[in-house]
Amino acid sequence: MDQQRSAFRGSAVKSPGSAYSPSSTQQAQGPRDVVPVRGGQLYVVIRRRLQELRKDHPTWRILTQALELTTEMATFRAEVRDENDVVVATGHDRAFGENCVPLAETGAIGRAISVVGYGSDDVLERIEEEEE
Repeated sequence: MDQQRSAFRGSAVKSPGSAYSPSSTQQAQGPRDVVPVRGGQLYVVIRRRLQELRKDHPTWRILTQALELTTEMATFRAEVRDENDVVVATGHDRAFGENCVPLAETGAIGRAISVVGYGSDDVLERIEEEEE
């Protein structure tokens, strides 16, 4: 199956030990952009990382392609393309289970945008700077 579409969900990891604490204004804006997870790590959701990418590069596109789909497993490839339609980064992910399609697609997007500088650490630094 050859499917392409865009997606805007997911998360990426921030190292443990960060002093990040969401402000009350950020918490009031809706879903949290940074969420703590087991082990003290912080995750920046892909939705927020995509917002930052689109703010800096409004003409860039993200394309996803299903490489393998079954009822219990999905494998996706994501491409980040610049304004000249040149592929600047790719990411792949595979997921299993009931929600495997959105999970694999999201994971592939998160990996691709991390390659071009929109990983969790990079975006978390921007969020902290905005709050200062």
